[in-house]
Amino acid sequence: MKPIRFKFAPAKALAALHWIISEQPGIDLHPILKACYFADKSHLNAFGRPIFGATYKAMKFGPVPLEIYVMLKSEPLWLAELGIEQVPWQLDGYHLRLTGNQEPDIGALSESNMEHLGAALRASRTMTFQ
Repeated sequence: MKPIRFKFAPAKALAALHWIISEQPGIDLHPILKACYFADKSHLNAFGRPIFGATYKAMKFGPVPLEIYVMLKSEPLWLAELGIEQVPWQLDGYHLRLTGNQEPDIGALSESNMEHLGAALRASRTMTFQ
């Protein structure tokens, strides 16, 4: 059977990342990546479709959503795709902080997206590398 491929939703990823970073200023990169994975997986299991549709790569400390990881690093490809000049955050080492006081626009995210994202963020913040 041919695997199902979902199209990545960059606008949803931008909205979710901006929301996460505004909720948890200075958050480490790893809990964000884990939260995106858990939210995508739980939403897929509940509704038959992921939130982001990211491509995941197995890494030493867990799966990494590749497009989201690159977006967090402010790669020009995603800036152009989204039609923006810069993302509203900055990556300092492994920590993310907002660069302004603009509120996140979560209009691209449904109520179920936000529920699964919130639950995944709460779970991922308590995880350690062990």
